Amino acid sequence: MTLIRDSNLMIGNHDIFWSFYQYCQNSISHTTTVCESFYKIGDYTIHLKFANETIQKIISPAQLHLIIPKTSQMKADLTIFVSEQVSHNQPLPQLVKAWFGAIAQHPEKYLAPRGEITNGDNQQILIAYNGGSGIVNLYHLEKNIALCLIQDINRLPYYEIGSPFKVIWHWLVQSKGQLMLHAGAVGLEDKGVLLVGKGGSGKSTTALACVDSKLKYLSDDYCVVTWEQPLKVHSLFSTVKLVGKNDLKRFPFINKYLSNSRNIEYEKAMAFVNQFAPEALLNELPLKAICIPKVTGLSATTWERTSPAKALFSIAPSSILQLPYTNQNTFQMISKVASHLPCFYLKIGTDIKQIPENILQILNEL
Repeated sequence: MTLIRDSNLMIGNHDIFWSFYQYCQNSISHTTTVCESFYKIGDYTIHLKFANETIQKIISPAQLHLIIPKTSQMKADLTIFVSEQVSHNQPLPQLVKAWFGAIAQHPEKYLAPRGEITNGDNQQILIAYNGGSGIVNLYHLEKNIALCLIQDINRLPYYEIGSPFKVIWHWLVQSKGQLMLHAGAVGLEDKGVLLVGKGGSGKSTTALACVDSKLKYLSDDYCVVTWEQPLKVHSLFSTVKLVGKNDLKRFPFINKYLSNSRNIEYEKAMAFVNQFAPEALLNELPLKAICIPKVTGLSATTWERTSPAKALFSIAPSSILQLPYTNQNTFQMISKVASHLPCFYLKIGTDIKQIPENILQILNEL
């Protein structure tokens, strides 16, 4: 089976990966200064190599809290090469041009709804293309190499800046038998809770309400859960996103930290916790419970126990549908997390200060 077929070429995963790789390598080799970072996510060390300082500056703010110093003994579990077409100002390889052309002509034939390539001929190579953001992600599982090619860094959508390399992080942790979830996370240093639910359920409001409290912040949208004893939840992005003027009125202090203040009429308002409350950030916590936020419109916030089935229904659909190449084990793993932990409804009221107070009550019950 071939990956892509145009009138003259049959392009397999192996050939297209190494064509993209040579293009990214050539882009990085033209850099006069070394642009690299090392991240730590759980037990995994990731080496990022950027084609230039502009790309690094624009795409890094959400993950500055993950950066670790480079050491001579450091060995990366994954190396990511990050490049851009516009600034490289070099023509794409003929094979890559043919690949883009075939996908543009027949997207329904080659792209699944989440952007993954459907006709792969090499299971060691994962490829996903997001035409809306102009990003191609490629991952060689055997070589521990990933590529991120951005069409134009200056036109990168705000949501990609808020959750950079989301697809690659998912592939990394999945290849290690772990989980990346569409969920927030907060807690104390010795115990934390997942915040689960579809978009608009109150995860961001709940997570941001905890920043100015005894609780620590890990995530409002995506995080990693690893199978340790106990289970652990790991931060990926320090991003917070708010919808509309009402959300901004609840958290007026955040206005001066917005990264996209000019565009909030048609984008979610976005800021980074590591810029306005770095002391509130933690990179990981033991995971002790699952909370399902539910906006009530009442003044008081309350909580009650619920079933693992309700938690599973709140986690699984968005986690599976938003990420490419979720495998057959993903649902079973999510189900195992939901059944392993006590689950609660968090009925969110309009008094923001009551939200962390109620989460603390839940944690004290455990």
